[in-house]
Amino acid sequence: MLLIIIKNNMYMMYLFFALIIILFFPKKIFDILRSYRRNNFDKVKGDSLSLLLMTIVAAIVYIAIYNLDKNI
Repeated sequence: MLLIIIKNNMYMMYLFFALIIILFFPKKIFDILRSYRRNNFDKVKGDSLSLLLMTIVAAIVYIAIYNLDKNI
């Protein structure tokens, strides 16, 4: 019974993680495009760097959740 509850919580973690990605990544991409259209290249560089860091963190968190789920 406890294993089923933990397994369901892992699926909720995947869902929560996916919702965060769906909400924040498109906004950051939109910010990059808007800054590019306004020729604000310093902001484009900053937003691009933060998008890269968000992608790296997302990959690390996904791998951590996957390994946690695999060990259960």
